[in-house]
Formats: sequence, C-alpha cells, structure tokens
Amino acid sequence: MAWKRSVAPFCVGAMAWLLVGCASNGPASTQAATTSAVAVHGLEACQIVDAVYEGNTDRERFHCQETNSDERLNGEWESWIITEETGGGLGSWTGEFVMTNPGGTWRGQGTGTTTGIPASPMNLGLVVWVGEDGYAGLTYHEFVHGSNGRLETAGWIEPT
Repeated sequence: MAWKRSVAPFCVGAMAWLLVGCASNGPASTQAATTSAVAVHGLEACQIVDAVYEGNTDRERFHCQETNSDERLNGEWESWIITEETGGGLGSWTGEFVMTNPGGTWRGQGTGTTTGIPASPMNLGLVVWVGEDGYAGLTYHEFVHGSNGRLETAGWIEPT
C-alpha cells in the first residue's frame, strides 16, 4: 500500500503539468505524423453495461465515449475493470481497454486507485494504449481522474 501513496502525488502532479501544457497546444491531429511526443487531453463519458460483485471484488464492463484534443483518440471504447476493495472506501483497479475508430485501433492496460466506494467512486490511474492498424508504431500514455461516469484525461502520444 505504501507505493500507492507515493504514486498518487506523482500522478496528480503529472496530470497538472500535462493539462497546463495541453492548454497551450492546438489540436495534434493537424500533424501528418507523430515523430515526437504530442500532448493531448480529453473527457470520457462512461456507463456500466455489465457487472459482477463478489465480496471485495468488483468486475465491471464499461462502454465509454472519448472526446479528445487529438482526433486519433476520439470514439467509443470498451473496458473490463477489476476493482479490489481494501476497506475504508478505498480500492485498487486494473483494466483492459479497446478503442476502434476509422483511423485504427488502440489496446490498453491500466491500473489505479479508487476512493469513495461504493457511494461515489473517484478514480486516479494510468493507462498505456498501444496503436494497431493505422496507429501501429504509436503509444498513448493516459492519466485518468474522475468518477465512473465522467473522467478527465491528460497524456501524450509518442512513437513506439
């Protein structure tokens, strides 16, 4: 548990740095190709479409809509999240993510923490997406923060 306490301030600081940097950048989608890191930010609206709750373990499948400053990250995606509740309204989660849009496919894996279980969960985490098809050769590093229904994101796309 100690590592989670040390990672959370880093993630919050990194998100703030990225959000300030993203506010000054125009849409990255105007670039023909990504040859260096491109800062991005967005919003995700999600809803639970399937769930199994057993003891301290929650298994949830989400359907989400991404609106991002880079059009390569816009679209609908699915996630499969497992949350282990550790007590006191706290928990840790891991997940797998898939987004496909007209330009290609992104597949991600992530981990994070959540508070406020079960009344009003708030999440903080990191997802690393690997591009396929039209996005092959790219990696998207995404910091996420927010409720299960509305998440704010900040991160960067870079060549793999």
